[in-house]
Amino acid sequence: MRWLRPAAAGALLLTTAATAQAQSRAPLLQVRTELRALVPVSARMSAEVHLNQYVNTRWGVSDEIKTGAGLEQAWRHFRLYTGYEHVVLRDTLRRHTEERGLVEATASVRPLDWLGLSDRQKTEIRDISGQFSTRWQNRVRADVGPERLAITPWVARELSYDTRYAIINRRIWWYGVRFNGNANVNVELFEMQEYDSRRAIIWQRATGVALRYHA
Repeated sequence: MRWLRPAAAGALLLTTAATAQAQSRAPLLQVRTELRALVPVSARMSAEVHLNQYVNTRWGVSDEIKTGAGLEQAWRHFRLYTGYEHVVLRDTLRRHTEERGLVEATASVRPLDWLGLSDRQKTEIRDISGQFSTRWQNRVRADVGPERLAITPWVARELSYDTRYAIINRRIWWYGVRFNGNANVNVELFEMQEYDSRRAIIWQRATGVALRYHA
């Protein structure tokens, strides 16, 4: 049980740091559901499909629905994903679509038994109503606790750069828990605090669940 004290201290420290980023409690604007399934096609490669839905808590309708598919190659400490995503967005009464090409590269390491670190670099090539742009996202994540634990707390920090605005316009804190009950199913509950310099309400909040199935 030597890991228990550093794991508890790390979880408290990381959660406190994430919460302190918001100067005041941001309004809860979305409830998110993220579903992802992978089926192996070779020793290292899997076919992937996903469906993400973001429901606006004020309007009671979907802000954003993402459907996509791709291929993921996995090694011990590195994953590479390429795929396509169709997105339907609603902005008040206006509705539009996006087509996205996706490239993700994720490196992960476990320097201590009770600490897992990962860094995901994601690039989106976007067609927004005929206008092309690129968005880059970098998410650094820390999982606090041994992999054998049934429940693992985690925290992540994400930056987003959009070529339409030529600035890092989004800064996001994520924090949540991962349930490790089944080798094929991964379930996470999370909350995020997002700072977006383009919005009138610059601090916003969302909560949700993410389910990943690997056959």
